[in-house]
Amino acid sequence: MKLINKLAFLLIAFVFVLSSCTKENIDDKEIVIEEPETEVEVNPLVARSSGGDEGLMLDCFSIDYPFDLIDQDDVTYTVASEDDFISLMEDQDLILVDFVYPLNITYDDDETDVLADEEALVNAFTSCIPDGGWEDGDFPAYNVNDENSCYSLVFPIDLEDTDGTQVTANDEDEFNALLSEDLYFFVFPINLVHEDGTQVSVNASEELFETLFSCGGWEPYDSTFTGWEDGFEYIGCYMIAFPLDVVNSDGDVATVNNHEELCDLMLQGEFVDYAYPLTLIDEDGEEVVVNTEEELFTALQECGIFIGTEEGLIILFTLASGGYYDDCYTINYPIEIIFVDGSSMSINSQEELETSMSNPDVFPIDMELPVSVTLVADGSTVEINNVEDLFQVLETCQ
Repeated sequence: MKLINKLAFLLIAFVFVLSSCTKENIDDKEIVIEEPETEVEVNPLVARSSGGDEGLMLDCFSIDYPFDLIDQDDVTYTVASEDDFISLMEDQDLILVDFVYPLNITYDDDETDVLADEEALVNAFTSCIPDGGWEDGDFPAYNVNDENSCYSLVFPIDLEDTDGTQVTANDEDEFNALLSEDLYFFVFPINLVHEDGTQVSVNASEELFETLFSCGGWEPYDSTFTGWEDGFEYIGCYMIAFPLDVVNSDGDVATVNNHEELCDLMLQGEFVDYAYPLTLIDEDGEEVVVNTEEELFTALQECGIFIGTEEGLIILFTLASGGYYDDCYTINYPIEIIFVDGSSMSINSQEELETSMSNPDVFPIDMELPVSVTLVADGSTVEINNVEDLFQVLETCQ
């Protein structure tokens, strides 16, 4: 069998394709009125607001009724209901330029705040975490900062609008001004700085998810089953049954009512684990109840997903493939394998390894690296530290 066919066979278990989510945070955002043409400076968020039963909607929060608006002649108008707001918007002779501060707001999670001025309003709006819109490699830009993450944006940063036009925001003020005016996407790579001062470069949407998730202590492999491409409605091939309970970063159990709330928790790094039992719905519409993390990982194996660090699990899976490479190398035992609960086991033979890999109840998720093998061709010993080292060894198997 040619090398490429062997590798395709071995790695197929690690490929998992997720369908794209819709840009619901984009498409659902109703723009009630276009900005008027006037020499008076207009707060663009007035035009981007939409009426609601409890307040004026601005993405992840609403401005509570009643509040006042001011026009170009400094005349104020009280808005006590959605009907009041619609009436003002329909007045063709009226140019509403800003809100009258302070403003009382209510976030989607029912938390409240008081915004002292326009700057505070803009900061709150641009810090709203998107709950969709990341298909085709796009990621709606928002202000990643110490209010919603353990990371913050590093400026300058490049953005792209829906027409593909790129612009550079040189600082936070320019960034917030752009996002107040229109929808923008991050142009990768972008740089983030951790609260401990460590700076990281992020090259794609998937890396951004993994980086932001890590604030809650999640490892990169965890993002393979959080369903971010499906709008946080799936874990692997299972649909999540909402509401569900999760453990947050404070160790408290919180109820999550829908996928938007789960998205916020994940991207804020506030999600630590599911609170079990967890109810899932399989592809046949049947409920699947998992009572522990181990049961969840076992269920995910039915989707063709194996949980572990990418390199460690691929190497382990390949080395455990027995007869495929008997004429190429032998494994230098013992090796150390790691299970989902953090425990480990020393493996002393190929038979023990194959036995451990065939038990779905205690399937290993990782292995300690480096591991060494002896090449049959010349008896030399090769140390494998990563997938690249593994592929070099496999080249000798042709």
